[in-house]
Amino acid sequence: MTQDVEVSIDEGASSKPNVREVLVVLAGLPGTGKTTVGRLLARRLRAAYLRADVIASPLLLEGLTEDDAEAGRVAYGIAREVAIENLRAGVPVVVDGVHATHERRAMWRDVAETTNTRLVQLEMTLDDEAEHRRRAEKREAPTWQQILDMAYDDWSETPDGRRLLVDTSETDTALARCLTYVATADRL
Repeated sequence: MTQDVEVSIDEGASSKPNVREVLVVLAGLPGTGKTTVGRLLARRLRAAYLRADVIASPLLLEGLTEDDAEAGRVAYGIAREVAIENLRAGVPVVVDGVHATHERRAMWRDVAETTNTRLVQLEMTLDDEAEHRRRAEKREAPTWQQILDMAYDDWSETPDGRRLLVDTSETDTALARCLTYVATADRL
């Protein structure tokens, strides 16, 4: 069972960070559990949930582009603008995407600064390679080989900022770690 972590959603004074003023960014390779944890986290935080690949999919399906990279670039831009609108309305936001490059990660720091919002970054990983492969093979795309070949910049605190690295082998444990970090992480 998931450990209960108390987070403040009140606008009054509290010693706990106010989750109305938080932008949570989940990063990691496909199949590492970002979507599973992200949905649960958004529900617990009563946050808007933005998933980059869901935004990119209609661009490809409707024939607006056949280029996966272009669809991804546009999807991240749309997610950025929707996140800004939600944050300005006082709605916490959870963003789920690979965020494979330093540039993509920097975009969310800019959003946090623009909206004067606390940024919490979580990098999902799956230490058990066999489990990661099993999860990947249950999906339509990308393939396991495409995941292995994917360019993914190693996280570095200097360009990317602080983050919590979360092994998602056990969903309840991963969610509890994420909730605790969201409740305790300083403004980044």
